[in-house]
Amino acid sequence: MSKKLFQKLTSWQRNFIRTVSALPVKRTSLLTIPNPHGDEIEKFRDLPKALLSWQNKQLQYWHFSAFLKNASDRPFSLQLGFEERHFNFNIPYFFPKLFSSYFIVTDPFNSEASKTFQHWHQYIPFAFAKGFTSEEKFYLKIGSWCAYQQESGAFLISASHAQYSIHLELLPIKPLCYHGQNGYFQKDTTALDASYFCSQPRMRVSGKFLIEDKLHDVHGLAFLLHEKESAFLSKKSDFFFIQFHNNQELLLNLFYDEEQSLSYFSAGTWIDGDSSVTHLISSDIKCETLEYWVSPKTKGRYPIRRRFYFESLGLEIEIKPQVLNQQIYLKPFPVGVCWQGAITVEGKLKELNQNGLGFMKLANQNHETSSILPSLRSKSPVLFTSKSASLHL
Repeated sequence: MSKKLFQKLTSWQRNFIRTVSALPVKRTSLLTIPNPHGDEIEKFRDLPKALLSWQNKQLQYWHFSAFLKNASDRPFSLQLGFEERHFNFNIPYFFPKLFSSYFIVTDPFNSEASKTFQHWHQYIPFAFAKGFTSEEKFYLKIGSWCAYQQESGAFLISASHAQYSIHLELLPIKPLCYHGQNGYFQKDTTALDASYFCSQPRMRVSGKFLIEDKLHDVHGLAFLLHEKESAFLSKKSDFFFIQFHNNQELLLNLFYDEEQSLSYFSAGTWIDGDSSVTHLISSDIKCETLEYWVSPKTKGRYPIRRRFYFESLGLEIEIKPQVLNQQIYLKPFPVGVCWQGAITVEGKLKELNQNGLGFMKLANQNHETSSILPSLRSKSPVLFTSKSASLHL
């Protein structure tokens, strides 16, 4: 989204809220911003309550990713996400909650190129009965897609669309991990640019996956991300979550300044095999872009192959997409265009092989055609490598 469009939308939202706030209507829970101190962060640190829906947070999302194989070792990557937005006003015929969800399948070995990456989403602005979250137990339901947690601690998720359907059980292997400052994650300079952020970093998966009317028994690994915040962040950001084959995980949340250098607020989390956590700051992260992909539809330019080096960990990795075009639209308005898909990871940790699978989201890219890139007029996807590209992040 361009900066000018974002400013217009922000101004419209501010004027709309100011107008409806003057109406004599019943108020819902007052929205509050995340705070690194006090009762609320302690509530978030209380495991049973961290993943539940809170009525006083403007935006909350729950994202499941799973890396699966069937009996013949054919790989699949799945994403199922739920988003809930609250408003602190209540107007007849206008519900104080909005819901959206997405269901994404990456099938890199599908013989039909158009089916290697598919995504579907639901957006429910007014049909309140079709969206539900709970403050008392972990239960998310948007349309027919749902996720809930059993008393055993296992998560059950299900979703379906056309010839695709999943019914999976996810059993946590590692404890819940809190990112940032004990779960308080600062993204920029103001209090509005912060969130409560946690993850269930590794879960064992089993279940059924129906693809093109063929039922597969699948198994593999998964993770869950959960965040509570009070504003959309307008700055460009890159997000990564990687599960290494040796029982370690890496989360990265990268932000950029006006010179396109890594922002001071870029950060990450390294989770070792024994579940011990090392928090990473921007100076710990060195990044090089090796290849860009330009969307033929939006002209957005995405850094889809990267090399990272973390001196404090002795870790060097290279990431690349499982499928080149994993660009999606999450919301019909405002347009939420991003690259969000599955990646493979290869590298070294203190001279030992360090390979794995992961999830990458590249959001808020520039989707305007630049006069210095005339080749973007081509109908075919455009690739830039570090040898041929004169532009850098």
